Amino acid sequence: HSTLVCFTSNGKAYKTKVYHISEESRYSKGSNISSILNLAENEIVTTGVILNDFSLENQFFFMTTLRGVVKLVKVTEFKNIRTNGIIAINLDEGDILRWVEITDGNKDVMLLSRDGMVIRFKENQARPIGRSARGVRGMQLKANDRIVDNSVGSVDEANASLLVLAESGIGKRVDIKEFRLQKRAGLGLRSIKLKVGDHLAGGTIVTNDDEIIIVSEKGTVSRQSVKPISKQGRAARGVRVQKLDAKDKVVAFARMLDEEKE
Repeated sequence: HSTLVCFTSNGKAYKTKVYHISEESRYSKGSNISSILNLAENEIVTTGVILNDFSLENQFFFMTTLRGVVKLVKVTEFKNIRTNGIIAINLDEGDILRWVEITDGNKDVMLLSRDGMVIRFKENQARPIGRSARGVRGMQLKANDRIVDNSVGSVDEANASLLVLAESGIGKRVDIKEFRLQKRAGLGLRSIKLKVGDHLAGGTIVTNDDEIIIVSEKGTVSRQSVKPISKQGRAARGVRVQKLDAKDKVVAFARMLDEEKE
């Protein structure tokens, strides 16, 4: 009976009850989301969040686009999502809304680019604005670079680290304190030394007790503990975190939620 809010490549938001999505085994193909949501032609769902209370004034959606634009919007602005969706962000031509997270407006934001750059800034540098607004620059990207992941959360510099993982399966943990707080819209800092042709698949804030799920392009899913992954400096190349078949690559990974806490 939870509500799933889906955000799309066109910068729109839709919602559905979770029970409308059929429960299937991990071996099944699944069903097309367009059979549940009234999507426009060529519109695809890029992310989704579970939200059961749209009336909380101290909760926000933090949005990030592929080209580094960020936006903070109160969840109360999404109380009345129509069947054909509502505007969540006004996108520049060619840009895509890619990540949305629920926050309290006071978290640290870390944006990660395909070339391995990372910028860290306070979420409150992006003041809350209306749904139809564009947003502001979160990270300055070089030509042909793009955002591949973001991590929004409370940071304990004494215990937390940033886990970065390349498409090749090479990764490492880096102490959060190596990424100093900056003003948004900067170029950021190098997070990993990538080989020619390799690119960053993503990154997330972790502690020693966390586990991660890794997904490859060919559909392989693995789960492993964070603790054995080597902790290295920003300039280091990293170690083999995920073994891959020929021509396969890491496309996404995420920290497992602690059900007792979250």
